[in-house]
Amino acid sequence: MSNGTEGGAGALVVEELQRLALEALERGDRDTARRHLCQGIDALKGSGDRLKEAELRFALGLTHLRVEGERGTAFDQLSQAARLALDVHSETLFLKCLRYLSEAVSSDQDLSVVMDLAGRASLSKEGHQDAEQAVAMARLVLGIRQGPKRLDPAVLEGLTSGEVAQRLLESGLLPESYSHLLAAGQAEARGDLALAEREAEAGRKAALDAVDPFLYILSCGAIARIRDEAGDRVGALTILFTCRASIEDLLGPVAAVQVVQMIDALEGKWGHKVFSETLAQYRRQFEEV
Repeated sequence: MSNGTEGGAGALVVEELQRLALEALERGDRDTARRHLCQGIDALKGSGDRLKEAELRFALGLTHLRVEGERGTAFDQLSQAARLALDVHSETLFLKCLRYLSEAVSSDQDLSVVMDLAGRASLSKEGHQDAEQAVAMARLVLGIRQGPKRLDPAVLEGLTSGEVAQRLLESGLLPESYSHLLAAGQAEARGDLALAEREAEAGRKAALDAVDPFLYILSCGAIARIRDEAGDRVGALTILFTCRASIEDLLGPVAAVQVVQMIDALEGKWGHKVFSETLAQYRRQFEEV
């Protein structure tokens, strides 16, 4: 009887600590919130309540997530929470952990952890889709942190996805100037290609003003994709060749590898014959000048 009473009392203590942590966060007192959450985790030792521990570690991880210099701590807490959520078959909590883990990746090792967690999970069909999106997001975030050389063209296109761009902007991973990419993606999704190209061009100009080669590559890639969708193949090639020349002048040929891959991707999409004909049209522009 005493064990049951003690267990109930312990649960009440943990609930109270959770409440105090939430109140502290609402006041913006992150340190106090962390202290209460850590006390709650300590109070759970030996209780076997892995779901509650997962919830507390998830909350603790979030308090570190968007604080400069604390990303590693966030990743550690969120990954522990994800494993605990897997153990108790809480798909909802696991996917929440995975979602925020994708923002915390800082190394190839972190990415491997996210991929391993997603691969080990026994999820519903919708859950598998969410897990795959989290892995894709983790790749994108890591590429942003490591620089455009580490991003492949397919992943780069994810930055003009409205939901992805919005998350990255909200999390502070991308500066406000990248909002043009979000607006371009939203306009493109509505079928307003003229507005989409104007927004992407605004992003390109913002990149030139800020000397931001990453935003420049992304904006040029978006312009090329929009022009291709509108049937302007020569225009798509033109912006990519301009982008390649600019990046090579600024950073050297190696830095332009992503742009070269975008050009190669167009050849793969159009076929060699159409690509060659379009390239010839592109070159004739300069012969006529």
